[in-house]
Amino acid sequence: MNPINGIDIEFDFNKLIRITDLIYFNGPLLTHYISDNGENYLFHWVDIDDKFNRWLVFRVDILTLQNYIGKKSTLKNIIQNNNDGFVYSVDIDNEVHHNNIKLVFTRNIPEQYLPIDNSYYEFEPQDSIDLFSISQKFNSGILEFRITGESIKYGSISLSKLAPIIPKIEEVRKDIATKYIKARKQYFSKDSKKQVENTKELRLDTQYDFIYSLAGSFRIILKPVSQQTSIFGQKTFSDEFAEEMINLFNSGFNKDIINDYANRYNKNLIKKYNDFISYMNQNRIGFDIKWCNVNSDFLIDKKVASKDTLQILKNLSEFKYDETEDLSLRGRFYALNIHTGHYSFESKDDDEIKSTGKFDEDRKQSAFLVSFNKTYDVIIKRQTIEKVGQKERITDTLISFVEVNE
Repeated sequence: MNPINGIDIEFDFNKLIRITDLIYFNGPLLTHYISDNGENYLFHWVDIDDKFNRWLVFRVDILTLQNYIGKKSTLKNIIQNNNDGFVYSVDIDNEVHHNNIKLVFTRNIPEQYLPIDNSYYEFEPQDSIDLFSISQKFNSGILEFRITGESIKYGSISLSKLAPIIPKIEEVRKDIATKYIKARKQYFSKDSKKQVENTKELRLDTQYDFIYSLAGSFRIILKPVSQQTSIFGQKTFSDEFAEEMINLFNSGFNKDIINDYANRYNKNLIKKYNDFISYMNQNRIGFDIKWCNVNSDFLIDKKVASKDTLQILKNLSEFKYDETEDLSLRGRFYALNIHTGHYSFESKDDDEIKSTGKFDEDRKQSAFLVSFNKTYDVIIKRQTIEKVGQKERITDTLISFVEVNE
């Protein structure tokens, strides 16, 4: 191992999170890490002996890193002209212990540790991050939302494209969370105090805090607000909810799954999903959504490439929402055709609630008995049919009317 002139210091490298290997040949040679506060570091392998691998570690801003990945700057230039004016030298053993940590001024870096003058980036970076270590660090499940596309640079995306994405994701999350919590409540203890506590915990399991935006294809890293502990190999509520949400984002590949979500949730959820996919398609963006929980040993990953969004939109365009419900109203008729059976009716309690439709065959025969100055209790069978992206069509059929004695 070559001698190196530096100042002995302490530095907790265990707090850095590995993002990706930028250069790999029989092992990593240049690796990108990030700190708790979002600072970017590069680990550059430089030497080896029978005990240690030696690395030079230096901080780098994201623009400099992008210039290197974009072949606009050399690795040698980045090391010699980094903003700090120094690098860290660290010897790492086979147990990944950090030894002989030194602060080395750039002028004292041995020549044999510097890359060649023409050290432009020649590779495609491995577009993956170590979610396992992030989950372990926070003792929590971690949700990664990765945005891909031709215009997405290493670690950056234009604000005009990013700004609409997060609200669209949040709209979908809120709809799923509301129904998920309601479904889970039926299994709670009957004790009112415990019900309140369990409901509060579920809300925290289905809400997320922002942690990082990471390099690679642009990434958003989230964690549940909840600090729910888990038993290894056993799913938590946060695992279940993340799985439900991720499968919804991937549901567009299968029409049966789209129908299943529409039946279990509502048409508004499918509308919001369609809105999200439409935006991705218009901007030629793809996405990868992944959940990792090291404590419960649970991992789920779904990918939608930019080219896939067109097929998903086609499947959604063929989806037809069809719902039938019975409405019980009290009010008055204000229009009636006894020959065709058509009517118009408005609620007495809320004049905004109205129904226009037809009597069923049995009630049509008694339509002549209706008086406009009397109040009736009616039951109306309402069918709502709607294709995603089109105006809904409502058909009302009056199946019962009874005069109210006032």
